[in-house]
Amino acid sequence: MLPLASQLGPASHVLAIVDGSEENREAAVAGADLLAATPGLQFTVLASADVAQPAGSPEATDLASTNGSGALLQRAPQTSKVVEATRAIEDRGLTTRMRTVEGDLVERAIEVAAAHDLVVLPPSMADRADEFPVPTLVAP
Repeated sequence: MLPLASQLGPASHVLAIVDGSEENREAAVAGADLLAATPGLQFTVLASADVAQPAGSPEATDLASTNGSGALLQRAPQTSKVVEATRAIEDRGLTTRMRTVEGDLVERAIEVAAAHDLVVLPPSMADRADEFPVPTLVAP
């Protein structure tokens, strides 16, 4: 984990990887807490498209509802963690957007990270921090 003030300078674009797990949601929110006072900070929540936009038939654990045309919409349990993380970051007054990617989430995050100043990682991904082209923050 980096001491932010001494090694980063002002960050303006932060990337948080949220795979739908509680650990990733907590890390993203902890990163937002640490950086909330940074003026003009933009926070991107990166999620796998199959978690952020699930499809298929509902299972007993899925949250399901219908839209106006009667088509069944479903949300995988992990989807709620992605939405919770995004809302929690927004609640800290940060400009926040969600971006989805296809394929391996971490591999794609490494590619996407180049357009950011900092990447927030959960503790379980600390061993991959050196693969990112920008500084990383391993948030508890």
